[in-house]
Amino acid sequence: MIRKILCLFIASFLLFALGCNAAGDNTGDNVPAEEPAASETPVVSDTPEAESEPAASTEPEEEPAEPQKPDVPVFNVETTTIEGETFHIPGFAKEHDLTVVNFWATWCGPCVGEMPGLQNLHARFEKGGDNASVAILGVCIDPENESDVKDVLGYTGAAYPNTVFTQDMFQYVDLMYIPATIFLDREGHIVGDPVVGAMDESMWLSEIESRLSTLGLSL
Repeated sequence: MIRKILCLFIASFLLFALGCNAAGDNTGDNVPAEEPAASETPVVSDTPEAESEPAASTEPEEEPAEPQKPDVPVFNVETTTIEGETFHIPGFAKEHDLTVVNFWATWCGPCVGEMPGLQNLHARFEKGGDNASVAILGVCIDPENESDVKDVLGYTGAAYPNTVFTQDMFQYVDLMYIPATIFLDREGHIVGDPVVGAMDESMWLSEIESRLSTLGLSL
């Protein structure tokens, strides 16, 4: 009888101990970890975001500037004739489509040598009959030698207008060498580059035709 009671006591004790271990102790190190919270999934819009564009400018667009025309100088010089009369070169040029301005000196052999050919062209242009009006104008750089000037004009027969050189002319033509010649249109603008050196009549005629061509004219 005592043996049965002892056995029952031992069995009850063992059942009580096993029941505590199964339940576990929530205060120990082996506490089951909490299941991680469901991660939040970012909401993605089905509509793609519009690409950003720069705001339209409210300022008016500037129109492209027109190309500037080259600055062509005007031979704006007033001088005197060999005889001492006032002579306004732009005013003279205004009367003709092309004015041939020839710089010369009494001591310059090539200058004097080409003057008869220039005189022949002057005689032709003075008669008219050409499609364009052309004039020959001489500019003497040593007018102080009055007797020499008159001798040269008489010798060459140059009857076209001849004027006196002034310091103002240096800004329009380089006179390191003479003869030197420039060409003017009706507004007094210089047409092309100067001609430096003497030419005969046929060469001058060809040069005049070339300068007229740049102005859209012809003889």
